[in-house]
Amino acid sequence: MKIAVIGATSHGMTLAAYLKTIYDDVTLVDLEIAPLEAIQLHGINVVGATTFQVNNIAVKTAEQLESDYDLIFIFSPSRSNSLLFPMIESKIKATCMIVSFQENLSDWRTIRTFTKQPVFSAVCHFQATLKNTHTVSITTDLEYFSRHAFDLCDYKQMHPFNAAEIKNILDAVGHTMLTSLPTNIKWSKTLFSSAIDRLSSALNCSYGDILHHSTALLTAIHIADEIVRTAKKRNIILSTTGGANFNDLIINSDTKLEELVPVFQMLILPHQYTRTNILKSELFEYDIIDDLVTEALKVDQPTPYLDLLSYCLHFLRDRPFHENIQLFEPLILGNTLK
Repeated sequence: MKIAVIGATSHGMTLAAYLKTIYDDVTLVDLEIAPLEAIQLHGINVVGATTFQVNNIAVKTAEQLESDYDLIFIFSPSRSNSLLFPMIESKIKATCMIVSFQENLSDWRTIRTFTKQPVFSAVCHFQATLKNTHTVSITTDLEYFSRHAFDLCDYKQMHPFNAAEIKNILDAVGHTMLTSLPTNIKWSKTLFSSAIDRLSSALNCSYGDILHHSTALLTAIHIADEIVRTAKKRNIILSTTGGANFNDLIINSDTKLEELVPVFQMLILPHQYTRTNILKSELFEYDIIDDLVTEALKVDQPTPYLDLLSYCLHFLRDRPFHENIQLFEPLILGNTLK
């Protein structure tokens, strides 16, 4: 099995390091040369919930991608697809399996590009951050990691044997669940990323800070509420992750705001030591928040919390926690921001 992991992101490096302990032929690929040079010199150092180092992993730029890979995992930011996808598509063989871990609302562009190859959608359910260009910290506790690390979906439901093979490979890293709804897993991952991960970025804080700060925690719940309402209007069914049914993360007459507090505490707790986007090279994916706002506009769903989150990410990300969290207080109190 010849495997390529495209994208020297925190999750891409984590998966590449784990796979290299099992398979001989694993290559980490990136568009930028700087992180690859550091990894070539120092290897990949995994710390946090578990600790190990891989010193002999092959690295290549996207231009150096070879043609005989059996399996490619894609972690690179979706904004690089217009440059990256033609490089991949022109070289790989028809039997190469493509697994997109990209954070987006749909892998439609991947499907349309790789028409000859079996394509799968996937998401990670553990959290990891880059400490430097060659060190990644797993900030999710190992018990959660082993219980539910990945979701995997055959987009066209045409490759069950390939899906089983990929699941077997990922299971060696952490438990993988097969699902039949790609939009389900992508939107559910986006909900967690937006309400917790991107909020952590906007506030310059850890997940634990959100967990223990009442205004931040209520803000996360309201962001989730806006995403669930948008999903419902688009007839998208969300998944159950971390013991919580994401379809129920909505504030209405049946579910009070106070009732969602322990649900979110349960969701955040296994990842409380995560602090997002330590390196400039992995800074702020605004795209997913802006995509959500666009989708909400299409179905006339108001998104005051997502709008403010987007504003903070674009323009106020370097301000300290106490300054940015104050911006959300009028919304929490039911007032309208000028």
